[in-house]
Amino acid sequence: MVRLGVCILLLLCRTLAMCDKPSTPLGVSMADRHKYLAHNGMFLCFNGDTSIPIAHINDDYCDCPDGSDEPGSAACNVALGFWCTNEGWRPERIFSSRVGDGICDCCDGSDEMKHGTACVNVCHEKAVQEEQERSAHAMKLQRGEAAREDAVKAGQQRTVERHQMLFKNIPQKLAELHYAKDFYRAAKKIQEEQEKNEFRAKQKDILAVYAKEVRIGEVSQKGLLAILAHLALVKNEESAEIFLDLLQELVPGRLEVSEIDVLAAALAEVEQGAPKELVDAQEEASKAWQQAQADPSKVVEGEMEKLEIAYKQAKRNVQQSAREKQKARRHGFLSALQAETLAINNLIDLILWGTVELNQGQTLLDLVKARLSHLSPAVKPMEVVEHKRLEAENIRQRLKNVTDTFEEVRKYINQLQREESEDYGIDGEFYVLQGRCYEKEHAGELFKMCPFGNAYQGKRLIGGWAGFHKQTDWHSKYRMMKFLKGSSEGCSQPREVE
Repeated sequence: MVRLGVCILLLLCRTLAMCDKPSTPLGVSMADRHKYLAHNGMFLCFNGDTSIPIAHINDDYCDCPDGSDEPGSAACNVALGFWCTNEGWRPERIFSSRVGDGICDCCDGSDEMKHGTACVNVCHEKAVQEEQERSAHAMKLQRGEAAREDAVKAGQQRTVERHQMLFKNIPQKLAELHYAKDFYRAAKKIQEEQEKNEFRAKQKDILAVYAKEVRIGEVSQKGLLAILAHLALVKNEESAEIFLDLLQELVPGRLEVSEIDVLAAALAEVEQGAPKELVDAQEEASKAWQQAQADPSKVVEGEMEKLEIAYKQAKRNVQQSAREKQKARRHGFLSALQAETLAINNLIDLILWGTVELNQGQTLLDLVKARLSHLSPAVKPMEVVEHKRLEAENIRQRLKNVTDTFEEVRKYINQLQREESEDYGIDGEFYVLQGRCYEKEHAGELFKMCPFGNAYQGKRLIGGWAGFHKQTDWHSKYRMMKFLKGSSEGCSQPREVE
């Protein structure tokens, strides 16, 4: 009987001990649980000055000045907020003002547990959703890392290829092209010399017949010199150089003729545009005519006639001056060419072959007619034969092809050198953006951005590539792209974008 009483007493004491075991108040985290332990049935407010009965915690009334007695209600503005246990997901802290507001902020619904709002525990669903989002984000990161690795490989591969081209392949190609150009230039010179000789042989017979037909042999030496000077200066230094070459070819041994003096005479200044004397006279007459139109009463009798006479006289003076300058220019050219020492037949040969080279058949005929009034009107301009040597044409085409290829290689070298100087990122990962463009429509406008190229708003240039831009010192230098020196149409300064 005594033993039974002892057992009952021990069981009662154990029950009472379990009842006295402190529980965690609603809205309090396990980390803050110790702050709510009772001391002789009392709770010490966080401010350390006030104690209240432990039963007053979460009674929806602010007993503590700092509100620490209401962690599970919205009665006080508690700095710690409300702790959502959220078993099955992850705990979180919300503002105390959200407790009992009829909205289930905690996924376990603990913030509305004592306030009549029925909340469904969705912590498991949130955990599943978060895991799915985490997995999706991880996969996105993996894809990004894989894409970056591919971009780095592409950039590095391009660097290897570029160096291979710049320092090995292209130098070899240029050497081959230089050799080919030299070879075809030499071959072209030989073929064109043969072509020229064949052409001259055909044209020579035509010239012999035409010289008799146009009766150029009847023109005086003075006339022949005038014709020679006119033809030789018809295209300034270009035609003068042709006659100089013909002189050396047709009249060998005249090495004393100075090429510099001949070309200098051909390049002697020829007045361009209306001379100042003529312009002034014309402006004065025009001004007087406008005044007469505005107020005829102010016109002085005979003034307009005087101005007209002055203008005509100025025009005659200008024409006379031009003739004198042209005469002096032709005389200087003939002197430099030492044309007056040439025999008549040499002058005729120079004139005829110069006419052929310059294709001035009609000009020659007009010049001869001006000096031979009895020349038959039936005489036509001299015929110039067409002669192309097939071998010469082939060589010219091959030389052109080699020259074109050489220029293409030079352009490619410039492109590679621009690439070599460009910043494609730490590991060359941005090279894959080369040659790509990205478009986006905004506010009814189509914007187009081409890294390492240009940026456009519609068809308007809003900037050219100016490199990467880090915006602030703590940003990565590759954070942004900058485009400068765009169109200034409608703006006070060129557009730019980043």
